[in-house]
Amino acid sequence: MSIDYEKLYKKYKTKYINLKSQIGGSDEEQIRADLNLELGEQFEFVRSMDSRGRGGSIYIIKNDSGVEYILKKVNREEDGLREARNQNIASILHIAPKVIHTWKNSSNNVYIIMEKYSKELKASLLITKDFNQTILDRIIEVFRILHENRILHNDASSSNWMFNNDDYSDLVLIDFGDSEIKDSDITVLEKNSEMSFLYSSLKYSALIPEAKLSEFKNFIERLA
Repeated sequence: MSIDYEKLYKKYKTKYINLKSQIGGSDEEQIRADLNLELGEQFEFVRSMDSRGRGGSIYIIKNDSGVEYILKKVNREEDGLREARNQNIASILHIAPKVIHTWKNSSNNVYIIMEKYSKELKASLLITKDFNQTILDRIIEVFRILHENRILHNDASSSNWMFNNDDYSDLVLIDFGDSEIKDSDITVLEKNSEMSFLYSSLKYSALIPEAKLSEFKNFIERLA
């Protein structure tokens, strides 16, 4: 079965843009109130981030020791609970930021507090070739662990790979908003298996486990 990637991209582009335009920024005062109501003075709101997922917004908070964390607010309860569950599994496997706390507010929005990683792989493409194999080995390892545990990330764009250590040894995947857990062994899926193309980053949408479009292939080639 031949798949016309470009046709599929154009088909969903308008729907994708319309969906993105419907996402409104959350009121910071509401975020502060929800944070205080759930955790008292354990954490302090710092700032909003420009990054915004398909179903939520991202914020920086800090504890009383000054350590910063990521706070993600997911608008839909079902999406938020699924994301928190899948990321928590991945974090236990040491391939995603650790989930610190999760709760639901009175409006059924889901909040996820997680470890903060400060460096984005996309901003680190100009690297020496000494580290190329380290990065590729880690990416393969992360996918292997995910798929062995039947988790599909579905949005493994380069901007969703984060790290803190300069040797990339702690490279992790973030943003599990489009992730899913398959009921059976995902390694047996065929290339013509029907899966949704409408993910947060269309050019990185997966047909089969993390099978990326040409842009991600180009990204990998630049590391080779």
